[in-house]
Amino acid sequence: MVPLIPQTGDAEKAELLEEMTRLSGCEFLSDLPRSPLRVHNALKRIRAEHFSLAAWREAALYIAGLDLGFQTPEEARRALLEATGRSAERERNFAFHDHRHDKIRLEQELKR
Repeated sequence: MVPLIPQTGDAEKAELLEEMTRLSGCEFLSDLPRSPLRVHNALKRIRAEHFSLAAWREAALYIAGLDLGFQTPEEARRALLEATGRSAERERNFAFHDHRHDKIRLEQELKR
């Protein structure tokens, strides 16, 4: 992984979201809120101290709707990791149950 270089100001805010988009494999920044598992895995590769608290606050709000008055970049990163982890788990459970229902339907059709 290429080390991330700290930036400042509005450009840095955009760069954090762009880095998340790149590392998650999402095609567009707008895909981030709908891709919790990808974002969760990308967050594991980003160090909190490489971006400002303002950048992390914006990312948490944009991706997960979190506006919790974070005091440090690490606090915001951890909250975002937790939120995307929960969403990713729900996503996996839904896919598992949906697949299971498809299997049951197919088995019932084969019995006919």
